[in-house]
Amino acid sequence: MNHYVQVPEGSATEPSARLSCSISDFEWARDIIGKHLKEEDFQFVVELSRQAVEIKNGRKSYLLHGDFGLHNFLFDEGRLTGVIDPILAKDELIYDLVYAFCSTPDDLNLDTIQPAVAILKDWHPADATGLHREVLLTMYRRIACCIYYHPHDLGAYLQAWSYWRGLWSALKNTVDR
Repeated sequence: MNHYVQVPEGSATEPSARLSCSISDFEWARDIIGKHLKEEDFQFVVELSRQAVEIKNGRKSYLLHGDFGLHNFLFDEGRLTGVIDPILAKDELIYDLVYAFCSTPDDLNLDTIQPAVAILKDWHPADATGLHREVLLTMYRRIACCIYYHPHDLGAYLQAWSYWRGLWSALKNTVDR
């Protein structure tokens, strides 16, 4: 990701059209998630998305893979050898990183993602909640994909959702003090 190409300023999409902020994606996800999460969770991600739109305004966009999940990684003898099936998109680098992180319910915790974020060359959260916001926005949509494509992982994703909501609440309490 540190070799991704920045999209020239004049050709970048408006922040509200960026992948990580699409309200229509959250509405689609809510319809699939149904009773597994509360309406309050949907309203929460809509508010996070609104915040993300404001934060991303004027920030650099990159040409992304767009479907940068483990399901599209090719390995040979445990070594990553390729990534297939791109859905070309524009957004911040953090989008593909968080998408990869959330593409499996394994190790969806802060200790797993922080080292990767630390070496990402051109993403700096706008505030203390930046990484948490990105993870929660991506995870909400990922829970819907999980229900649709591999429902056996739902329990692990719901646990991760509770974990990240708890982190968000604790962080917000600290920041608000």
